[in-house]
Amino acid sequence: MVIGGLISSTALTLILVPVLYELVGRGAARVARVGRREDEKSGPERRDEAAEQPA
Repeated sequence: MVIGGLISSTALTLILVPVLYELVGRGAARVARVGRREDEKSGPERRDEAAEQPA
């Protein structure tokens, strides 16, 4: 029973945690990249609309 606990905790620490960390990092980078694309698409349009409206 103790050996199983040691093996499972070692697997979690050395394998599962780094894999999850990498996946979360990639997901955050993907979300940031998509956000930048949306800003680039709507950026010039917003600036043009703001310039056309009277103050």
